[in-house]
Amino acid sequence: MVTHRNEFRVRTTVVVSASGGSLPGVWPTCPELPELFGETRIHRCHDLYRTLETQGGIVARLVARSPYQAFRVLARDTETDGLAGFVEWVRSAETGRWVQWDEPVTGCAHGLHQPAPTMLEAA
Repeated sequence: MVTHRNEFRVRTTVVVSASGGSLPGVWPTCPELPELFGETRIHRCHDLYRTLETQGGIVARLVARSPYQAFRVLARDTETDGLAGFVEWVRSAETGRWVQWDEPVTGCAHGLHQPAPTMLEAA
């Protein structure tokens, strides 16, 4: 298990897929949740992965009856605002329940063990 040389903190936010007449690809902050969803210390790569996975499950319960079809939990370094990782959840077409789309994406998975301002900016 990779341990980071220096502990860092991430703040998590939740964005949702825009619906209706909104522009495709627009992910505004979820209005039903606080803008700052959480803040966590990261010591090991697994900490970031588990933070995203766990908070995604919590968000799924909190927005269970929302009209959204997808949401993302974003983890950004509190000092640099660099994106350290994210996870996406989608509503199942069969059951209407939230399911995690894939495993959380983290910089650690790509050998980047300290968030930088340009890390994973495509999310």
